[in-house]
Amino acid sequence: MILKNLQNQIIKNVKVHVENSKIFNFEGLEFRHYDNGIFKFLSFEKEMKIKTMIKFDPYNGQVSAVFEDNRETSWLIGEITELQN
Repeated sequence: MILKNLQNQIIKNVKVHVENSKIFNFEGLEFRHYDNGIFKFLSFEKEMKIKTMIKFDPYNGQVSAVFEDNRETSWLIGEITELQN
């Protein structure tokens, strides 16, 4: 019960932060709100021509990322922890 309450509080805190933040930086990329989605952020890396979208699901805490490489027009979708390996 304590862990569930802690998880709910963390998710609530992240929701408040994301709702109040229009721009944030991660790994040298600047992300901005995308498609009027509170929990969707988009970044474009000019030199590599890679577009990245991060989506946060506040209800289950799941974070996913989508990468588009303009050179090959391919998409990679998955969990951020999976994509970093």
